[in-house]
Amino acid sequence: MGSASGGAVVMKVLEIHSLSCWYPKRFFKRFEVLQDINLTLKRGEIVGLVGENGAGKTTLIKSILGLNRFFEGEILYNGQQQTADRKWLNGVGYAPEFPNLPDNISGRSFVQLFGQFYDLNRKALKRRTAVVLESLDLSEFADRKMGKYSKGMKKRIVLAQALFHDPDLMLLDEPLEGIDPRRRARVKEYLQDCCLRGASVLISSHEILELEQLCDRLVEIHQGEIRMVN
Repeated sequence: MGSASGGAVVMKVLEIHSLSCWYPKRFFKRFEVLQDINLTLKRGEIVGLVGENGAGKTTLIKSILGLNRFFEGEILYNGQQQTADRKWLNGVGYAPEFPNLPDNISGRSFVQLFGQFYDLNRKALKRRTAVVLESLDLSEFADRKMGKYSKGMKKRIVLAQALFHDPDLMLLDEPLEGIDPRRRARVKEYLQDCCLRGASVLISSHEILELEQLCDRLVEIHQGEIRMVN
């Protein structure tokens, strides 16, 4: 069930050309994590990254974000190379697989803290926070301290901060893990709505059936290489 719509012009939000990533080892050796990855993501498209744990999905997402120092190849965002000032990240939303959340503040305060980076006045900040929390079915728990959150609630609050600023590129690493089926459906509906408005999503999971219901395309990574594009 995809979200991309037809049109005469299709813009590529993300382009990855011949990307290889590694981690250095002793005696000038290196451990290859990704090998010759080529991938594009069109505007309004949801692409799923599937593969076993350790296949390289998280490394690919972190490389797109510029968090991997050891790589070769080219990554273009809206046709432009990543810049050292990292201003291009203003249009990107990122939800990590293992979020490190503070226990002693509420979910609402957490989302508002990140929202302060986007030059909103106090009224607009509160309004946008309320909208994104409601969209992810978190309003009821928004004022509870995150130390008391379940795994699924923590996943959704991280999604809330990642999607707060309506990014045009969303990089989501195992965002559905630990979320109950009813709220999974709510999250997927929200992501599809975002894509209908022109956003693009790269989402990873090791659950192929889950992503088949959501994505326009699936890309399988096996031992650091793209093995199948569906």
